[in-house]
Amino acid sequence: MFRKMMIAALLAFSPVLAFSQDPMTERPNSPAPLVKPMPAPQKNASRQVSPMIQQKAVTVPGSMWGGSEQINNTGRLAFGLGKDGRAVMLDANSIVKGTWARHGDDIVIRFDNCVYRGKIQGNVFSGRGTFTTGTQAGVSWTFRVQHDDPYRGREFRGRENLNGFGPVSFRFGNNGAVQMIDARATVNGTYSMDMNVVTMRFGNCVYVGTLRNNGITGVARYTTGAPGNLWTFTVNLAR
Repeated sequence: MFRKMMIAALLAFSPVLAFSQDPMTERPNSPAPLVKPMPAPQKNASRQVSPMIQQKAVTVPGSMWGGSEQINNTGRLAFGLGKDGRAVMLDANSIVKGTWARHGDDIVIRFDNCVYRGKIQGNVFSGRGTFTTGTQAGVSWTFRVQHDDPYRGREFRGRENLNGFGPVSFRFGNNGAVQMIDARATVNGTYSMDMNVVTMRFGNCVYVGTLRNNGITGVARYTTGAPGNLWTFTVNLAR
């Protein structure tokens, strides 16, 4: 059951979620570029095992939300609220890009032809959407979405292109904790997300990947010992 993951909502509208340099602010479909693979690492190094670190739960910047809206029977609705003020909306028809701002518990998300205004209460964001231009300008409707973490409680398995390693798994826990199981050891670390981009930090290395479909693809590097050494990784949902 991948319903809990925001990506399940994304799959209802597009096989790939990625952000291009040319933002779309209305409702047409938007093509998505693939992640360019990074060069394979040139040398090997050992990875340090660090103790499990606890961090605060995910806050609104960088979060993902899923639920529904009552307009033209479209139903499904998802928002991604980026840490830099970017916003993405996924409705029944398309992927739409815009901006968002927060004023206390009030959130305003603006797109080219509509605006969503609502209030956060606990883990629920609800309010009204309104068309701002076109023949339907002034028409409004209700929406309700719930905060979700597409990683928590999930395990992803695959491989990394790093000399001396190979198989790798990531197990995401509560409060931003993640566990990496590679060919040599089990390593505890932390993770944070910005919409569909996840950053995992371990003792002396960091992994940055993009969630697409049922997998995560990205690039990793050492932060000490062999800084600048890059390798790629791809993992798919196991449970």
